[in-house]
Amino acid sequence: MNNSAKFHYGYIIVFCCCLIMGINIGLVMSCAGIFYKPVSKELGISLGDFGLYMTFVYFFSTLMLSVAGKLMDRYSARWLLTLSS
Repeated sequence: MNNSAKFHYGYIIVFCCCLIMGINIGLVMSCAGIFYKPVSKELGISLGDFGLYMTFVYFFSTLMLSVAGKLMDRYSARWLLTLSS
């Protein structure tokens, strides 16, 4: 058997997936601040209040992602998504 070290194509797939997610998340997180002023003006609230709201949304989303992951390990993702919808 030949055990020579070859470059595995799986690394290219992982790199491309990281690149795609990095671009998507980067755009979403970087562009969110553009909409703070018009949205807070339309809703009639201060810019600070809207920023605080978004901070809570991101914080609690981070906390709930770990809970959702554990639930999806234990139960069927199909049923969980059906119930949450």
